[in-house]
Parts: sequence; C-alpha cells; structure tokens
Amino acid sequence: MFHPPAPVPPPRRLGPIGLLQALRRNPLECWSEDFFREPISRVGLPIGQAFVLNDPAAIRQVLVDNTANYRKDPLQRRVLSAGLADGLLSAEDKRWEIQRRTLAPLFSARTVRSLAKDMRFAVDQLTKRWLSLGSGATVDVAAEITLLTLDVLALTIFSDGLQSDPDEFRLSMTEYFRAAGRIGLLDLIGAPDYIPRPGRSRIKSTLKKISSTA
Repeated sequence: MFHPPAPVPPPRRLGPIGLLQALRRNPLECWSEDFFREPISRVGLPIGQAFVLNDPAAIRQVLVDNTANYRKDPLQRRVLSAGLADGLLSAEDKRWEIQRRTLAPLFSARTVRSLAKDMRFAVDQLTKRWLSLGSGATVDVAAEITLLTLDVLALTIFSDGLQSDPDEFRLSMTEYFRAAGRIGLLDLIGAPDYIPRPGRSRIKSTLKKISSTA
C-alpha cells in the first residue's frame, strides 16, 4: 500500500539548534516520539513551560471545564491572529463568547445539510476533471483539494463568487499561512511584539491581496 511522505518523529527531543531548524522547515518535525505516546508532555522553553495534551480528560479541562484558568500566551496569539484582529481563534472571555454565539448558527446541522448539494456539485466537477485527464496523468492533489475548498466557498459563502482567478486566491492563501505559521528565535525568547519579525510585512501584503481577490 502506498503511504504518502510524512514527517517521522525523532526518537529524542531536539536540541536548540535542531529545534530552530525544524521550526523553519516544518514545525510538525519538532515533535519527538514521546509527545505522541504520553498523555501529558512538558517541554521547557526560554519563555516558560509548555504542555502538550493527548489525554481527553485533560483536554476537556483546558478547553471546556476551566477555560478561564488557561490564557493564550503571546506566542499563541501571534500565530493564531497573524495580521488579523481578534477572531474566534485568538479571542478570549466575553469577546470569544459573543463571536461563538454569532457564528454557531452557521455550523448547525440544518445549515450544513443545506450546503450539501453545492458541496457535492463541487466534488462532482473535480471528479469529472480528473477523469478527463486520461491514463498516466500527474495530479497535484494538494493544489487540487485547495481549489476544491475554494469552489465550495464560492458556492456557499461568497454569494457573488470569487472576484478573481481561483489560482491567484489559492496562492495568496498558501503564502499567508506559510508566513503566519513560522515561529522564530525572537518568538522563542519572548522578544517584545514591537520588534520586527521576518515575514511580517509579507503577511500584511498577502492579506491585502486576499481582500482584493475574495
């Protein structure tokens, strides 16, 4: 059976240099085997202690039962809200509750079911396109699935459709997430947010592109 390439967890935790290299290359590569084995893992960072939770009860304690006791640190807020105002991922307390109540109807079972027809249409169009390629054709699945997502958004969320070339919109989104998800040395040592980070100007310019093409 074919298995797509994926990061292999290192047997031991990475040292400072290896950690920085992994964060620049692919943050998923920084997690060693013990993070996938242990219910709760602790890791020491220059800015404090971090914990990785795999235990369902612990996850519920943090995300549901006692959320007020677990605040988002500056690093989390920077990654989750890069270039954006306080959205659902980065907001907390009353602001989060208001946004959650506002968005909840969009994800109700009735609303999701009403979108199924358009979702299926987008999938059928993708299937037809792949079948028309013929035997031996090569497909960039990552790019195709991204375009499928944009097709669904155009049919269900953007009432007037995307205002530009879907490929241009896809590239802008990819560029944004590639820049926004980077964690560098300045972040790890807890440098103040006003110190310029590499790629921050790229995030702002990419957001302008997305706003103009959506």
